[in-house]
Amino acid sequence: MSPRISLIIPTYNAKDYIAICLESCINQSFRDIEILIIDDCGNDGAIDIAKSYAKRDSRIRIIRNSQNLGTFAARIEGIKHAKGAYICFIDADDYIESKMCEVLEQTLLAHKEPDIIHFNIHYKGNKKTSLLANAAHKLRYILPIGLYLKPLSNTNIAYNFFLKNYHFPKFTLWDKCFKSTLLKQTLPLIQTYIPLKLIMAEDMLHFFIISLLAKSYVGINARLYVYCLNHISITQNKAKVEKKILDMRHIIQALHTLAKELVAHNPLAPKIAKIMGNNLGSLMILESRFYTPQHYGMNNKINRGGGKANIAPRYNTYSSITPCRAKPYCSLKASAILHRHLFALYALLHTILAVLESLPYLYPSKCIYPKLYTYQALSTPTPHFILLRQSNAA
Repeated sequence: MSPRISLIIPTYNAKDYIAICLESCINQSFRDIEILIIDDCGNDGAIDIAKSYAKRDSRIRIIRNSQNLGTFAARIEGIKHAKGAYICFIDADDYIESKMCEVLEQTLLAHKEPDIIHFNIHYKGNKKTSLLANAAHKLRYILPIGLYLKPLSNTNIAYNFFLKNYHFPKFTLWDKCFKSTLLKQTLPLIQTYIPLKLIMAEDMLHFFIISLLAKSYVGINARLYVYCLNHISITQNKAKVEKKILDMRHIIQALHTLAKELVAHNPLAPKIAKIMGNNLGSLMILESRFYTPQHYGMNNKINRGGGKANIAPRYNTYSSITPCRAKPYCSLKASAILHRHLFALYALLHTILAVLESLPYLYPSKCIYPKLYTYQALSTPTPHFILLRQSNAA
């Protein structure tokens, strides 16, 4: 008999966290689940820990990728192997509340099995993560995130997530439960982008497709997932800035390509693609603050049709493209001053910096407006497999 809920856990070098994650899964009060661990070819022994749990609990299955593919592809692999009627995604360095699956099952029964259940989360920082990063992330999760408690249906789902919000939508996958048939329906569209090994905004790309195909949505005001900000995570890795920027350029292209294919399901698809493309363009500039001009192989410019927009170098202040025309990060000298002042002043200034850090990510197109009109305006060539998709469609 197929399980009710499949929990998919992509795992790569998560030795320090995987045990806590698996303990939270196997100790669920609702027992009719399966736990899929996608081994993404790490080398730190995390999978050995997972195998020891699999020997003790038959609900755990381990699927090994042939090579390291990244979280994006690992989730897709999990969808292919999932047997449950519903699917939840869990990052290996996070964990879930003991009653998460029970609450989800109650919600499914009460609302006649919607396509999407959206729930709230707890946030947990790491001692090794900077104080500023911790404060900024807490603010992002305290501020409104688009958790709609009223049921939504058909075109209203994508509209409420992407167009009704004034802030950047909450498109993450790990704070939602999806009908398995819906996710499998997205596979022909989403797996085309596996070769890119996306590490930035890949959740947006997938949820863009999901929201356009979904027929029903329910939000519940229950904190069921514990998101842990770890200092080794991709979001905190400044060495990956160039990769993040390139990924966002590819995703802007993908959004417009997919919008043409999905417009029959939802006429709002092209408008959503345009707005999210503008937001991603703004985030590209935000991410570029960690880079100096010599890091770019594109002469520190982003082409946008008739002209060029400068990418703001790190610590550039009061330029026309700096978030909210304010300095989002303190300089090294300012940081030294902070450490020498009283704790009250230290906390106050960090709070201000955290707000400046958070708001541009929640309202990117409001704080920064690079006027990236269409994805064709970007200088990155369209990947060959996208061109192939377009030619096949023609």
